[in-house]
Amino acid sequence: GLGSGYFSARFRVESEIARIQALRAEDRSLVEKTVNQVLETKVSGTAVEWRNPDSGSHGKVTPVRTYRSESGKWCREYTLITITRDGARQSRRAIACREPDGRWKKRAELYLDS
Repeated sequence: GLGSGYFSARFRVESEIARIQALRAEDRSLVEKTVNQVLETKVSGTAVEWRNPDSGSHGKVTPVRTYRSESGKWCREYTLITITRDGARQSRRAIACREPDGRWKKRAELYLDS
């Protein structure tokens, strides 16, 4: 009846929300891996594209400059552009510094107008 239709529709909505959240997590993981790879291996000015075929999201990471922090860590400034399947665009400029274990840890992030 009407009640089962409501619960069925609600379940579909909740399933879709869970799917979207999983794709966002997948996008974040892909971006994080790309950022780490770019900061570790690419010279400033070299843009590297990333794409998640499952979510339709894509973008690029571009290292801008490299410097040593006051504490002696290597740090890099970079831009990150993300474009979702529906065309929403987000541009960020960030700074990450290399930790002793080799990971790049974000220190600052600024969202830019697109």
